[in-house]
Amino acid sequence: TTQEQECSANRTAGEARDGAAKILTEGRVAVVGCEAGPPSLDSSRMAEPQNSVEHVEHVDGVESGITFDTGLDADAVEFCPRVSFHRWAAVGTYKLRESQDGGRVDQQTRDGTIQLVEVQEPVARGGRVRAAPAPPLATPGVFDIKWVGAVGSEGPPILGHAAADSSLYTYLLEGSEQGPGDEQGGGAAAADSASRPRLTPLASVDCTAEGGTAGSSLSLSIDWNDRGVSMPEPIAAVSMSDGTVCLCQLGEGRLIKVTQWKAHDLEAWIASFNPREPHMLFTGADDRKFKCWDTRTECVAATMTNARAHEAGVCSIQCDPHSEFSIATGSYDEQVRIWDLRRLKSPLAQTSAGGGVWRLKWHPTVPGPLLCAAMHRGFTVLHYAQDGHFDETRRVHHTGQHTSLGYGADWLPGTTIVGSASFYDHRVEFWQMNTECTQVL
Repeated sequence: TTQEQECSANRTAGEARDGAAKILTEGRVAVVGCEAGPPSLDSSRMAEPQNSVEHVEHVDGVESGITFDTGLDADAVEFCPRVSFHRWAAVGTYKLRESQDGGRVDQQTRDGTIQLVEVQEPVARGGRVRAAPAPPLATPGVFDIKWVGAVGSEGPPILGHAAADSSLYTYLLEGSEQGPGDEQGGGAAAADSASRPRLTPLASVDCTAEGGTAGSSLSLSIDWNDRGVSMPEPIAAVSMSDGTVCLCQLGEGRLIKVTQWKAHDLEAWIASFNPREPHMLFTGADDRKFKCWDTRTECVAATMTNARAHEAGVCSIQCDPHSEFSIATGSYDEQVRIWDLRRLKSPLAQTSAGGGVWRLKWHPTVPGPLLCAAMHRGFTVLHYAQDGHFDETRRVHHTGQHTSLGYGADWLPGTTIVGSASFYDHRVEFWQMNTECTQVL
């Protein structure tokens, strides 16, 4: 019956939300031990990553891949878009630690790491993807990370980090592109450790709303407005657990809070700019609303609000880099929806990802492929045809060695290599779609 179907859908969405809610707080206890300011480099609180790289054979539509244990729960992976560091990815982790007093939670701390990984394509057909993790940087818990700049651009490689202590941090990637994975010149043993790529803290800003207590909310996602238009001082949008959105401008070694407003009634899971219109910002939240804002205004009201299409929280939004008017949304209701920016009343197409859709990534150089981190379903590559439908014959599902919720996913630009991160098993994999799938792309 219709009622039974609705109950089933509500249970599925509820299970997905519960999985992500564990990343947040139980009982709304204030964050303790993560003060605003430069991130701590003390690694004593950090689980030791098991950086021994394992080769993994896959039979589900991808070639042999590589996997390693990140030590803490893995929830983000992002490849650097800058030409000079294009094969380096950043991996973010998070760990909620609770201390108890008499059976009650006394305090919570949220620790994390950011780790650089060098990824290389197979040197010959049938070869393996190679990956070399660098030592991790201890940080406040990571909810999201995004690099400044567009794919293939020049400029300093700067990484933004939406953190569990209400802050936005930035880091500069320094050193030589040749890293520990290079085999020429003797590899890691011969490389000068001082020249290896490393992340150096650059600037930070507290994104707590005016009148709030520092650390009382969480920075949940980040996006930069220069992914399509080069800007000397790009703006980051940070969505917060209290439903606000904070805009911060990156200048010469500094971050300045520009404005902040109440965008949603519940957790604002995602904020995403339109790369063609850097003032056009989209947000999604646990209130099931999908909104658009014009950041040239005071953002008193959204320019568009859709409160009917999604049956659960909106967790992911990304504009299609190959189509001027296409945008994708992902939700806890397990649906991926494609919209026309000119008509946001109802989606053009939708399909089930099989799990709550935490992250969506269009392929940066090939039209059609859409990578999904689908929580308990793992990772799926969908194919959206330009005639307005999903081509289910081109769908590729990947689980590999992941045994937990799929949260982080990204493409290595110019390739069919994917980086994927799963949470409770703290596992990252880098894998390449097989020859048949490559032809399909």
